[in-house]
Amino acid sequence: MKNKISKIIIAASAACYLFSSVSVYAAWTANSSTDNYLSMGSYKTSIEEEYTQPDHVDPSQEVSKIVNVKNSGSVGTFVRVAVEKQIGDIDGDGNFTPDTELDPEMIQIQYNNTVWRDGGDGYFYYLKELGPGETTEEPLFRSYKLSENADNAYRKKQGHIIVKMESIQAEGNAISVWGKTVSDLGIQYQEPKQERKDTSVTFLGQDKGFDIASTKTDLFANFKNLMPGTSRTQTIKVANTSSKEVEISLKAEAVEQDKMSQTQLALVDKLLNEYAQITIQTDGNTIYKGPVSGKTELQNTAASLGKYPADSAKDMTVSLSVSPDMDNQYLDLLGKVRWVFTATGEDENAPGTGTLGKPVSASVSTPKTGDIAIAPAMISFAAATLLLCSGLIIIRKKEDE
Repeated sequence: MKNKISKIIIAASAACYLFSSVSVYAAWTANSSTDNYLSMGSYKTSIEEEYTQPDHVDPSQEVSKIVNVKNSGSVGTFVRVAVEKQIGDIDGDGNFTPDTELDPEMIQIQYNNTVWRDGGDGYFYYLKELGPGETTEEPLFRSYKLSENADNAYRKKQGHIIVKMESIQAEGNAISVWGKTVSDLGIQYQEPKQERKDTSVTFLGQDKGFDIASTKTDLFANFKNLMPGTSRTQTIKVANTSSKEVEISLKAEAVEQDKMSQTQLALVDKLLNEYAQITIQTDGNTIYKGPVSGKTELQNTAASLGKYPADSAKDMTVSLSVSPDMDNQYLDLLGKVRWVFTATGEDENAPGTGTLGKPVSASVSTPKTGDIAIAPAMISFAAATLLLCSGLIIIRKKEDE
């Protein structure tokens, strides 16, 4: 019996030695999230008119009427203006009725042909892009007069000059909606060069997590003032400045939008899930292509950005395209997208090579940033050793009895 006990003691001792001398590699994860915004631009243009209506107008009398256009929106626009002239009567209720027997061309206007051009389609086109906050350099016209050929039939008649203005975004060849091209009209315009606003995501270490550096707002610095049909590119530098290699992955999360009406929420949902599409590339490989919201692929499965050795960095390129099918309902909308970056690495716990000559590797993910998980295999090993020692005590007790 003593020999049997001695063998058990030797086995237990060997197990304890093995347990204490085997290296354990425990996997850990660290993550950080950031909210990124897509903002739609607006082109708000208005007619700026300087005019005081006279009591009456005599033939050949020139009347001052200065007509300009102002852009109070956030993006550059192209502008065209239509002018309609009418002569008629006003009834007792103040309603105007045109007199079809009178010639409205008796109202004579000298149009500006320096920065405006007659398009031959009933519109005058401004020959420059009208930038945000700008007013047309010169008015379409400065005055009008009643022709000297107007006879007594025009006496006591009312003359109306109706100015109608239309505008459209300058970016993305939107002018084609009017059946025109920039070159056809001779408009002075060059597609704007996208200002490079790079952003970055840096993994600092297991305890410190990520540092997400953005340009004032978020990672989507170049995705502001978007218009239908436009395309933008955002470069995001992803770096690992820790002392160990990690794998970094990206996942999208559904997120509650900022406070807005139900109608606006429905429009934002369509913008993020249908109209705005992105392609994410790193190392020349496409890791995601689909709606900017990430629904459903990027929300369900994290996309690996690859392995990042210690003190290394790569560029991640996000290419955005906005559908030209959007209408004015989408102007000034703001949509939010949440991205989660995760770093996964391994730490050696209780280093040593032991009698097996090789460390034991255990990969366990944990929900909390920086937590270390103990390998299930080592837990089982410890439990087996405990049972072995318990058996030894029971046998010893029986022998004593």
